[in-house]
Amino acid sequence: MSPTPISLTPEEYNQPHVDTMPSATGTSADGDWYYHAQSIEFDYFRENMFDSGLSNAIVTPTVVSNRLRIEYTINVTDRIVYDAVFSNNLRIAEQFEFTDGGPTLGATGSIASQTQGIVRRPARKDSRTSAILDPIGICNQSGVIYLDERSGVFDGTEINVNTLLIQLTNYFAEICPLYDTSLISI
Repeated sequence: MSPTPISLTPEEYNQPHVDTMPSATGTSADGDWYYHAQSIEFDYFRENMFDSGLSNAIVTPTVVSNRLRIEYTINVTDRIVYDAVFSNNLRIAEQFEFTDGGPTLGATGSIASQTQGIVRRPARKDSRTSAILDPIGICNQSGVIYLDERSGVFDGTEINVNTLLIQLTNYFAEICPLYDTSLISI
């Protein structure tokens, strides 16, 4: 019995077929490697929002609400290292350093990546064309975001750091699609 030839339409042929990623853990592997590194840093402070409609030369404005103003910088690099030899795959969680050192945030401070989030593994390739399927690029973003708006003057009630980091890293992944939230260690 002879094999039946398979005929593919152009649409079927152009679909990527990913080979099983070679396992490099514990052994040396050469070839093309995917490398991802990410870090963030931000400064924050409580900002009062005033009702300017009630102020004049005699009456001072009243505080209507307060919010957390966050000035951030995100740095992400995805690249392919061609024809390289590494001893194994690598995955390092991004860990953060806090200026106030506690599990809650006060009125002002900063948070930065103490350890970059890193992934290194063999590049994923299309089994038919050997084209590399992993993304490459650089995403450097800076900006300001406002979170945790509360009514009245800031009363010293602190916000949980983990809650804030989850909100921020999800936001960072939206504005910088290369940012990998699965790499953070909270």
